[in-house]
Amino acid sequence: MATPTIKSFDRSMSVLQFVLGEREPVEIETVCREVGVPMSTAYRYLTTLARSGLVFRARPGVYLPNPAFLKELARFDANAILMGAARPALLELGKSLATTVHFGVLEDDMVNYIIKVTQENDTANFTRENQQLEAYCSAIGKVLLAGLPVVEKEAYLGSGSFPGLTEKTLTEPEEIRAELARTAAQDFGVDDGEIDPALFCLAVPVRDGQGRMLGALSASFRQRSRITEGRAEILTCLRGVAERIGAIFGAS
Repeated sequence: MATPTIKSFDRSMSVLQFVLGEREPVEIETVCREVGVPMSTAYRYLTTLARSGLVFRARPGVYLPNPAFLKELARFDANAILMGAARPALLELGKSLATTVHFGVLEDDMVNYIIKVTQENDTANFTRENQQLEAYCSAIGKVLLAGLPVVEKEAYLGSGSFPGLTEKTLTEPEEIRAELARTAAQDFGVDDGEIDPALFCLAVPVRDGQGRMLGALSASFRQRSRITEGRAEILTCLRGVAERIGAIFGAS
């Protein structure tokens, strides 16, 4: 049986989450429309949040996040929070698939592998936690790059050369652009021996409640048949874990 929640608290947190997610001050009418609460309810929640120092009343009926609250939030390391939330699920996933799994984020155009779970019988030792590797040639990197806004994606593709690590590595910007389009369309990434000729990976995005990409989740195999013949089953496992992690951050 699920633990009961306090509905008023849940709704007030929805209001706070909405205000935090906006780049500009928000009017109370917008909060009512987007969060789905009556005007009196929105006013009550926003007044309480303002008294608690979580939001700031810029002028009558207009609110924005309280800078002091944002400053306190900045003290927390986002990767550390993700690691704490995601690691238990990755441990289960690694055992279920009997292989190495990773959770990565995009930092400075590189994949930062913030979580790595390796099984005793696995030999995928080319990564370690908090190591950064090129994004264009890995399944997890393709997912992260595919999720970038168009301007940022094009800036990445025009940023320099893309060395070929194996015969299968895509090295031309046009080839990589097409691969990222495929990755976005199918909502998963594939590394078919592009980093190591004997390494094959599948990766899926992990999104929060607003659809923002938190990172990407991958599974690595030494047999190519695992990502061809077993693709559907592996993707189901990956997406199930991605949804579990996303749920922690507000995804439904």
